[in-house]
Amino acid sequence: QGPKKHLNCIAAPKNWMLDKLTGVFAPHPSTSPHKLRECLPLIIFLRNR
Repeated sequence: QGPKKHLNCIAAPKNWMLDKLTGVFAPHPSTSPHKLRECLPLIIFLRNR
């Protein structure tokens, strides 16, 4: 199966500033040694520029 590739928008960290009404899923970052709330996927920058 592998790692999860998406995350519910409601479960995403608040500092990502995602709107709850625009979509159901958010990208699931590959955090490596960092915590989930400390990393930001690059696709969020590209999608919301």
